[in-house]
Parts: sequence; C-alpha cells; structure tokens
Amino acid sequence: MKTTIILIGHSGVGKSPLENIFKPAVKISAPLRVRDKPRDEKDIFYIPQQARDTLKNLNREKVLAVSGDIEVYPSVIFFPVRGSDQVALNHTNDPQEYVKYEIFAPVYYDLFFTPAVREYYPFLTGGLYHRVMVILLNPTPAGFLDPGFDKAGLLKTAENGLRCRHKLMGTEQPEIEKDVAKRIKHIDDELPAWKALLNIPGDYPNFFFLEILNWEFLEYTYYAKPVEDFNNVLPITGDKKEYTRFRLTKARDVIIDAIKAADPGLGAELEKKCFKTDEEM
Repeated sequence: MKTTIILIGHSGVGKSPLENIFKPAVKISAPLRVRDKPRDEKDIFYIPQQARDTLKNLNREKVLAVSGDIEVYPSVIFFPVRGSDQVALNHTNDPQEYVKYEIFAPVYYDLFFTPAVREYYPFLTGGLYHRVMVILLNPTPAGFLDPGFDKAGLLKTAENGLRCRHKLMGTEQPEIEKDVAKRIKHIDDELPAWKALLNIPGDYPNFFFLEILNWEFLEYTYYAKPVEDFNNVLPITGDKKEYTRFRLTKARDVIIDAIKAADPGLGAELEKKCFKTDEEM
C-alpha cells in the first residue's frame, strides 16, 4: 500500500532536516511556493509566477471545487499561505511507494474535508490504496489537547530555537527581531489547526495521526548543542558532519519508536522500507 508521511509543527521545529532520514526511494515533496526567484540552489519547491499562471490556465476548464481561496483540479490544487500562493501537485499516481510531505496545517485541515480532494488526492487524505500518517512534532511535555498544555512554554521554546538558529547564521539583529516576531505569530495561526487535526475521528480509512511529545530536535540542534538560553548557543567544534548525523539518527529513532508504539506492524514496515539504516545515515 502506498504511504504518505506528513510532518507538521511550528517553524524551526526541525522538519526540513528530517528529509535526510528517509531512504532515497522515498519521494520528498511539498507544495510549490510562488516566488520571484529561488531562495537558494537547494530550493526545489519554487515555481515562478508565470509558470503558476500557465498551469492554472491549462486547467481552468477542469475545476472540481472552489472553497474559499482553495481551488481544486484533478492534477493540481491552488491556495494561498500567509498571503503567498502555493501549488500542490497530485502525487497519487506517482510510482514511488512512499512520500514524505510537508504542508501548512490550516490548509491541510481544509483539504482533508473537501470531498473533491478526498476523491482525487488520496495520497493526502488516505483511501482504499493509500495510507496517510500525519506526525505532529510537539516540543512540550503535554499534548496540544491536554488540559496541562502550556502555550507560553511552547512559544518560549519556539522563540529560543529561532533565535539560536539566527545566531548561528550570523543574522543582523533587526532582521532577527522581525523574523522571530513573524514566525511566533504564525504559531497562533496554526495552533487551532493542530488541535482540530488531533480531533479528527479515528474512523477515516487508512488515516493515522501521531503527536510526538517532548520533541527535542529543533532545527538549530543539528548544528549546535541544545541550550535553554539562545545567548549561550555555540556552533559545534570538531566533526560537524558526524554531529549532525548523530542528531538525525536520534531523531529517526524517536519517530520510529513512536510509530511502533502506536502501530507495531506499520512501524516495522516503515523502519524497513522508508527510513535509512544506521549505515545509510
């Protein structure tokens, strides 16, 4: 059965580096971002405005559904995220057996309950021949639906992680303040969607949702030791590549163990077919 693993969590929680724990046969994908130019040479999810407009024009006669700002076609979905357009391609009939996917949680929640998406995009929602596992990375000790959930603690952890990342990158202070404020605001936008996703009933076929608590592998921690105060963060000395591999291996093990705890059979399958071995890391 084809399987999609969707990772969600706050900005800086460490989703992007996790691409490196999946075997080469796993398709790494996400919606394409409409930009004037790629952010860098590794920006594979970039699409220029002209290409986006051409794609939409080619599909204009095939619209399946329009829900708010979301437009669904058989092979592509158009939607905005924080004022910028994104384009999601349909991977349902791709040859890869496994797909690792990232998507903005509020948009994903809306897509999940759109009938046309459920019919044409089972790689996103689950279906007869497609299995979807959504993994929510939560750096706090309490689940987002738990009475003891500490939102202030989440915001503090996220802000510290973002500031650590900027300090390691050598970002200028005014830009740090602007970026951190923007990304912390995004958490307020996404938290209701995370909670809503956790409340999806368990009777949807081949759809699984897993929340991993105490997630410690924020993005900056692949390049520096974890610290509680960003002022104390220092880049790793010595073999930086080996340290990153060590952290990625630990993160991989936490994810595999969490999947096995929820579904031992599925966990064993994904460990064998989807995740790199120690030797492959």
